[in-house]
Amino acid sequence: MRRHGRPRLVLLRAAAALADPFNLFQALAINRFTGQLDFGPMDAVFAAAEAHDQMLIPVLAPQDGACEDALVQYRDYGADGVPLPGDQWNGLGRRLEQAAALGKPLLVGEIGELAGSCATTAGRASHIAAKIQGQRDAGAAGALLWAFVPDPRPTECTYDIGPDDPLWDVVEQFGSWSPGTTPGDT
Repeated sequence: MRRHGRPRLVLLRAAAALADPFNLFQALAINRFTGQLDFGPMDAVFAAAEAHDQMLIPVLAPQDGACEDALVQYRDYGADGVPLPGDQWNGLGRRLEQAAALGKPLLVGEIGELAGSCATTAGRASHIAAKIQGQRDAGAAGALLWAFVPDPRPTECTYDIGPDDPLWDVVEQFGSWSPGTTPGDT
């Protein structure tokens, strides 16, 4: 894959689409007989995946629920190129207002747009760049893209984001973006 070293936070959730995600809770690393930490069984899972050329995405969590109420999430799968989809009562703009009133950041937990046989990947990249820019300008804390796959299906209409997709340029553009700047400033 040519895109090693690209920002990963934007694609954290998207990466789960290419592999088998599993919950890697701390409690799973406790030997039930001794009560001591024992990562051996987890290491065995990774070794088996490696032996079969499979990728795993561990979802790390302490099982205490401490982060569950830390932010507000919104999923954006419509209105291609429209930064704040929805209406005044139930759209992203309204959710941003509600999150601000609660004093919590809003994460656009998934942005997905179809491409392949139904639209160009370059067009999708342009639409999603406009969405991320507009959402950031409106106060969104971040965005995650849906869905990275190692083997995209360009002859089908899918959400696939492959290794050579123009969306990687968008990820790079926004990956180094800091508050008070636009991607072109970096």
